Amino acid sequence: GRERELEDDGGLGGKDAGEGDGECNPGVKICFVAPGGRSLLFRRKTELHRTDIVTGTRTPTWLRADGAFKLAVAPPTAADGGPTTWANVGGDLLFQVQHQARGGRLEVLGQVLVPIRDLVDEGERPGQQRLRDAWYA
Repeated sequence: GRERELEDDGGLGGKDAGEGDGECNPGVKICFVAPGGRSLLFRRKTELHRTDIVTGTRTPTWLRADGAFKLAVAPPTAADGGPTTWANVGGDLLFQVQHQARGGRLEVLGQVLVPIRDLVDEGERPGQQRLRDAWYA
């Protein structure tokens, strides 16, 4: 299969990265965040995938093989237990970019929360689903 590269278009830098040269050692952690009305801080998070750390860079690149992960999402059900549309699916994906500092400690550089319902075809009944590409900044 064809590999696609995932790239950052700007410079990344951790607090202690490279003694002032601006380089860092980034990696990405992907978690499923359980649905709920509470603050993100208090919602249950399940780690799905973690990329390798890219050392000494301002512009990290991960091959698709390193960044790829699978997520099985159960079709949503209506209050009466019957089928409903994918627009009612709950939960989010949390993508967190981290810098591996000296000693192996991980510092959070940034994160984005993507509602799973944004990635599915809302009008479709439960069953095979085509995921949509979406860009978040």
